[in-house]
Amino acid sequence: MPSIDYTRGYSARFEIRPVDRNTWSSGDAIDGLVSASVECDCTDEYPLMQSGSAVITLPVEREWVDGYYRIEMVATQGSVKERTAIATLLMSCDESSMDKGSQTARASGYSVLKPASDRLMLTGTYAPKGCDGAAWVASLLSDAIAAPLEVDGSFTLDEHAVFGAGVSYLQAAWTILKAAGWCMQVSGDGSVSIKAKPSEASFVLDENRHALMPSADRSADLSEVPNRYYAVEGDEVGIAVNDQDGSRTSVQARGRYVDVIDESPVKVNGETMTAYARRKLEELSTVTREYGYDREFVPGLSCYDLVAGTVPEWGMEGAFRIIKQSIACGKGVTVSEKVGQEIREYVA
Repeated sequence: MPSIDYTRGYSARFEIRPVDRNTWSSGDAIDGLVSASVECDCTDEYPLMQSGSAVITLPVEREWVDGYYRIEMVATQGSVKERTAIATLLMSCDESSMDKGSQTARASGYSVLKPASDRLMLTGTYAPKGCDGAAWVASLLSDAIAAPLEVDGSFTLDEHAVFGAGVSYLQAAWTILKAAGWCMQVSGDGSVSIKAKPSEASFVLDENRHALMPSADRSADLSEVPNRYYAVEGDEVGIAVNDQDGSRTSVQARGRYVDVIDESPVKVNGETMTAYARRKLEELSTVTREYGYDREFVPGLSCYDLVAGTVPEWGMEGAFRIIKQSIACGKGVTVSEKVGQEIREYVA
């Protein structure tokens, strides 16, 4: 079946539809969608991944019903028509204004992961030693969120991971996933994938130059990168020090120590405490050189995905991970994207 070529001209209209939390299917479109925008961000310590907003014109007597809603684009190109889910959000109406018998509602959209950030643990909740960490996270989240969950792969916890009272389900999930270098992705239909961070490029810059706008910006920050990592559990201590030649954040380059002390190590796949400290120091020493640019819409491309290739006029070359997106729905979909190139200042 033919599909839309988003690198060529197309027309688009947007719809917002209620989502049944039990079946996760869309209902009938609500008339009056004026505008919608979506943000994707994985830079927080415990990211919710998505947020958004919508402006809808409603009859003055109609009340907005809070719940899950799906923002969809219906694109047309010649005889081809295609429906694409841009985002599925938990939406509530912040305010409405009335004018000449018409109501304009402004709704804020929260991630499908938000219920996991609202649900808190009691003292003594833990992920047991030897369990499949990915499956444990999926089981935990399934108790809190309505969105469908998918797990791709597995990893083993070497120690119990114990959480104190007041830790949210979302914090616990990210703690376990980050211990293994894994992530979560949220698709346009709101389904959640638990997986290792993608290692293959989903978008090749060289082949898609036509989708990129002319300008970009670049930034990098080394100031918060440590060069010594202590992992402490009881009497057992693992230490890693960045004293490597050529590293801009090494002890020699800086002339001082920048320390991290980790008193809650979560070892995986049989590693020693020292190996854990080295792995964590490498993770924290993976500096992100960031590029920001605007591009045309590409279905299915989201935070944590990789883009790769060369744009000489921007000084871009290599692989870059998507860390932020701002998606604006208008005549079509335009994306303001921030990507990060991972430069290792310390190699374990």
